[in-house]
Amino acid sequence: MQSIDDFNHCIPPSKAISFESLTNTPSSQKALSGELEDELFRQLLSKSSVPDRARLLSVSSPHASVWLSVVPSPGLNLHLEPAEFQAAIQWWLGIGVAHGSLCPHCPHSLDPLGHHALTCKHGGDVVNRHNRLRDVFAESCRRACIGVQVEAGSGLGRDEHHTRPADVLATNWMLGKPAAFDFAVTSPLNSSTLHEASVTAGSAAHATEARKHQANDVKCAELGWVSIPVVVETYGCWGTEAKWALSQLASRLAMRLNSPKSTKTASLYGRLSITLVRANVRALLSRAISLDGLGLHLNPDQFQVAIKWWLGLDTSGGSLCSLCPDTVLDPLGHHASTCKRGGDAVFRHNRLRDVVAESCRLAHLSVKVEAGYNLTPDHSHTRPADVLVQNWSRGRPAAFDICVTSPLNTLTLSEAGVCAGAAAQAGEVRKHSANDDKCGDLGWFCVPLVTETYGAWGAEAKACFSQLASRLSIRLQKPKSVILYELYGRLNTCLVRCVATAILSRIQSS
Repeated sequence: MQSIDDFNHCIPPSKAISFESLTNTPSSQKALSGELEDELFRQLLSKSSVPDRARLLSVSSPHASVWLSVVPSPGLNLHLEPAEFQAAIQWWLGIGVAHGSLCPHCPHSLDPLGHHALTCKHGGDVVNRHNRLRDVFAESCRRACIGVQVEAGSGLGRDEHHTRPADVLATNWMLGKPAAFDFAVTSPLNSSTLHEASVTAGSAAHATEARKHQANDVKCAELGWVSIPVVVETYGCWGTEAKWALSQLASRLAMRLNSPKSTKTASLYGRLSITLVRANVRALLSRAISLDGLGLHLNPDQFQVAIKWWLGLDTSGGSLCSLCPDTVLDPLGHHASTCKRGGDAVFRHNRLRDVVAESCRLAHLSVKVEAGYNLTPDHSHTRPADVLVQNWSRGRPAAFDICVTSPLNTLTLSEAGVCAGAAAQAGEVRKHSANDDKCGDLGWFCVPLVTETYGAWGAEAKACFSQLASRLSIRLQKPKSVILYELYGRLNTCLVRCVATAILSRIQSS
């Protein structure tokens, strides 16, 4: 009885069962499980965003998930490489594979669901996917002893010059007439069909079938062909006419090879499905940038030291600094993070500078690194701008001067122990005192970008990053909050990695 109560708790009251109803009208385990799974799916849809609903409806359509049950066979080209399979699973479940950066083939940004990567016209992936599906279908037609011609109808008349109403032309398809199969892959996440696709599975494929008929019916009729669009969504939901055509082809294959139609249907969908998914994944991976390539990572040693340092645990063990033999390393890593020897402080400064400069370039701002060197006799050998940004505000350039300071410095320790960011604020005052006159003479704004070693940014740095994020948001068509999160994430990962490296380089091996 408890199991019945648990079942009824998960489904609508109208479908509740009782011991008596099961006794009078027995239900199979499959039927009851189906009811439960359908209700759980409806609940999942109700909690999902519009794009996720479109994805879920598409992946749950008939034959869409066949690729998961295909027996891997490199000899038959029915396989995915390990990296491809991992990416395919992530994409199938709605977990981002390639997002948060610009597409390497065009100026658009990549989205978490991979919509742009799978529809981008640059890089050749769309054409390659289309051709692979076309070739699988044409080969299956040949195996069924159907005469086929690939890419038929190009330049047949002046009015239809350079048109191909048939990706695959099958002679004597039905009632003695050839059939012009026109392949297309569409995305249920397209803005033109997103709303309908989030309500009804296959809406995107149906809309594309209608467009194909509108474009090809007249051309095919003049040639005596039957126009049959073979449309599939990126997640594997096939259009109505495609399913009918594949059913007809499976029947002919079954008669030709003396096999059950169900076997040939499964084999045909399996081959097409694995071809589609492999092409999709390769399009995603060709646009994905590894986290290592972005510099958004710490190696295991760096991560272990960073966690200890962040929690205030002793990272030195009381050893001497390997670069300053007379200095004992302190437990909080203050000396290691501020030591001028070994180049770690300069390296950290330059890495932060480069991240800021690259972010400005991404926002289409003109930048110059290390500007202001030896510009006048009075300011010889000075660089008031680590990053000089043209036309930053009111038509004037801004001189970004980057600095990392420690809240454990003796000069600011007392204030930093009372007020967060006191060390960064003091660093801003020092930078203004040193650079305001130089920048004023050159017509520049002086903007100190100061951060403490633990990642507390100064007020002027935060205002600057907010303005930069606004420009990036317009440029990349992404929310400002997302841009700020990514910008601070990149800067702070860079900062922490440099501090961890400085600590590790000074710990003497026992």
